[in-house]
Amino acid sequence: MDEPTAVLTPEETQELFRALRAFRAQGNAVIIISHKLDEVMEISDRVSILRRGRKVGTFNTADCTPSMLAATMVGRDIVRCNMRTRPEGAAPIATTPIMQLRNVTVRDDRGVDTLRDVSLDLHGGEILGIAGVAGNGQRELTHVLTGLMARTSGEIVLDGSLVSRADPALFAAAGVGHIPEDRLRSALAPSLSITTNMALREYVHAPIGRHGLYDAAAASALAGEIAELAQVTIPDFAMPVRNLSGGNQQRLVARREIRIASRVLVAAYPARGLDIGAIATMLGYLTDLRDQGVAVVFISEDLEDLLNVSDRIGVMFHGRLMSVIEAEGADIATIGMLMGGREPTDMQPGAAQ
Repeated sequence: MDEPTAVLTPEETQELFRALRAFRAQGNAVIIISHKLDEVMEISDRVSILRRGRKVGTFNTADCTPSMLAATMVGRDIVRCNMRTRPEGAAPIATTPIMQLRNVTVRDDRGVDTLRDVSLDLHGGEILGIAGVAGNGQRELTHVLTGLMARTSGEIVLDGSLVSRADPALFAAAGVGHIPEDRLRSALAPSLSITTNMALREYVHAPIGRHGLYDAAAASALAGEIAELAQVTIPDFAMPVRNLSGGNQQRLVARREIRIASRVLVAAYPARGLDIGAIATMLGYLTDLRDQGVAVVFISEDLEDLLNVSDRIGVMFHGRLMSVIEAEGADIATIGMLMGGREPTDMQPGAAQ
């Protein structure tokens, strides 16, 4: 089974695990491929670690710890800590929202509401996590927040002004960056050069764009700067960006969008497909922006990552924002119930927005 829990709620994951244990008890064998270390520790008897296409070890799960598995996966120790803690000098959470959605609804060509009456406030210096099983309105939410999709009804307010139309260039100019969930289809032109892809969002502005002309030298300098910040070694910036590994592509996209995100960053599944070390780096990007006073929207299926970095967590179900709760003190069971469309009766007082 390859990532069998990727689209399951925590409660559904436990149901699957009960079925797998019953299957094993009948004398059958189960192979699960997963990057979720807590689930690996819970369900497996033995663990094999792959790194760069090679098996680097097989261990009895009872003899392992999550940190030991993580270090074996990436070849070095990975320190995971509570990243909600702000360093000295970090920007506080702003009281006035940078962006607001007011009763926003999106209806598709079939007349189905894919986003239903969503109201949301994004504050500078805060990471707002968005949880939910894939396909419950997260894509539409990110596209509305970045100007890629027109709303059917409702209002968007950016820095106190109503946004009149869906226009990604307008949102980018206002300081809204976007790490899409599908980098090859939405963030990159795979057959074009690395340099061109790094300049995609800035080619109309100086120094790359001057009086309607394209400055190739300035574009090359920008690509080099982004690669250095992303810590990606590139032998030839003229080669197609598709030749890079998925992790390197993702780091470049993230650094390109961070340049734009002076006010808001919308990051949809930015750690998907990355190893443990790269995930830690990506989460560090988000907390660095938060500490600079940027509003960050972090959409993920990994509840551990969401709880690790988010200040608040909103839960999506069938296009609705079920609730927004404080991350501190939140538990996976409560979030899981909301992901399944149920309102828990033991919600923390005052936690819902």
